[in-house]
Amino acid sequence: MALNISSDLVPQVINDYNAYTEDDLLIGLADEVTLPKIKNKTTSVSGMGIAGEVNSPVPGQFESMEATLNWNTMYSFATKMMNPNKNIQITLRAAMQNDNKNGGYTYKGLRVVLGGRPKELDPGKLKRADTMGSTTTLEVTRYLMEVDGTTVIDIDKFAGRYYVDGEDMRAEINALI
Repeated sequence: MALNISSDLVPQVINDYNAYTEDDLLIGLADEVTLPKIKNKTTSVSGMGIAGEVNSPVPGQFESMEATLNWNTMYSFATKMMNPNKNIQITLRAAMQNDNKNGGYTYKGLRVVLGGRPKELDPGKLKRADTMGSTTTLEVTRYLMEVDGTTVIDIDKFAGRYYVDGEDMRAEINALI
C-alpha cells in the first residue's frame, strides 16, 4: 500500500491546518504542534560470534511519545485537557502544498490523530500586544497519520497495533501471544 509519489510534484510546505476535538469541533488556534518522535525501544545484544555490541530495536515496542501543542492564548480547551481522568484525542487536518512542475500548486491532505493523557500545561506569559505562548504536552498512546487518505503510520500502544504503510508490523507477534 505505497504512497502515490509523483515526479511532477515537489513537496513544499504546510499551507494551513486546524485542530479538532473528538467531536470534530474546532478547538482553537494552535500556533504550532510538535508531533511525537517515534523511537523504538532497544536492547543491547552481545555474545560469542558478535564483534562487540549491537543496540537492537524491539519491533512494536516504543519509548514514551509526547506531543506539544502551542496555543496563541490560554484557550479554554487547553485547561480541560489537563483532566487526568480522561483520555484526550486531537485531530489535526492540514493542507500540504506541492509545486507542480507542470505549473501551479497542488495540495494533498494530511490528517494526524493524537490520543493520550495530559502531562503538562504551561500557561505562558502575559505581555502587552503579544501572544501568551501557552503549551499543552500530551503523553501519546495513539498516533495515526494519513497522507491523502492513505494511512502511513498507525500506532495504538494499548491495543498492540503498529502499522506502517498499511502493513501490520505486529501481526506475527500478536498471533503468538
